[in-house]
Amino acid sequence: MANLFTDILAEGMAKGMLPSLTEEAIEWYREKSQEVVVRDQKQVIRSNPILMSKILSLPGFMYTFYYKPKNHETLPYHDRFPVVFPFRKTKEGFYGLNMHYLPLEFRAILMDRLYPLATDQNYDEKTRLRLKYEILESSGKFRYFRPCVRQYLNSHTRTRYALIPANQWDIALFLPLERFIKPGGGFVQSQRVHRDSVRKIRRGR
Repeated sequence: MANLFTDILAEGMAKGMLPSLTEEAIEWYREKSQEVVVRDQKQVIRSNPILMSKILSLPGFMYTFYYKPKNHETLPYHDRFPVVFPFRKTKEGFYGLNMHYLPLEFRAILMDRLYPLATDQNYDEKTRLRLKYEILESSGKFRYFRPCVRQYLNSHTRTRYALIPANQWDIALFLPLERFIKPGGGFVQSQRVHRDSVRKIRRGR
């Protein structure tokens, strides 16, 4: 299976769309990614050319992976294939922003407001976000982050972490990779999750 991220990137570059550098390019990659049908998320992860170990310690980068939380039987739902910006390392894993918990409109707004936190404008595999909870909490412009905060345990990942370079962030954010699972199995519609997230944002917590 070809790598969806690099395939879309190659098509965009052929059209002169340099990722993350212009509003036109950002919008093109986001719209193109929404057109894709993903039938096997695990294969998408395995086909990624940059696979890290199962121990993650690099805050500010973007990763995707297959995950089954420790308390999956008591959670109302969880995302089996997160797309995450880690911001705090812990002894067992990390806290991060899983952007899948936001509807697409809010996802775009939050990402646009996070871009100024990038360490450089090369937008490659070395680019990361200067991401700290205190920064997110300190400004109302980041208020959409709240439903995205999740804790992940390295021991409960079921694949290696796939690093997504910065020039593919917008592609990953808008590919239909999320799979929300309810206790005992079975899928939860993204619309339900996003409604819950919007309510949390409006309540301010």
